Amino acid sequence: MDFSQENKNKKKRRKDWIRYERKHSLTAIHLDWHTSKIDKKEVSAALDDSSRYVMAGDEFDAATGENSIGIVGCAGRVWVDPKDRTGDNR
Repeated sequence: MDFSQENKNKKKRRKDWIRYERKHSLTAIHLDWHTSKIDKKEVSAALDDSSRYVMAGDEFDAATGENSIGIVGCAGRVWVDPKDRTGDNR
C-alpha cells in the first residue's frame, strides 16, 4: 500500500551552493568558532576569504561577541583593515 504520490509541480531543481569567497585577498575575512576537543575551550580564527590564510586566532573560555571583535581587531591591526566583515552565526 503506497500512500505517497509524486507531485511534479512541487518537484523543483535546487539552487546551486552560493559561495561568499572573494576574488582578491584582504577584501573580506571569515570568523569561525569551534570547541576544542583537547581542553574544551572555545577556539576562534579569522580567515582571509580569498586565500583561507589564518590571519589571527586565540582560545577563550566562552564564545562571545567581545572576543569575536578582539580577533577581528587583531587581524585588522596585523594585516589590512578589511572592507567587509562576514561571520558565521552559531
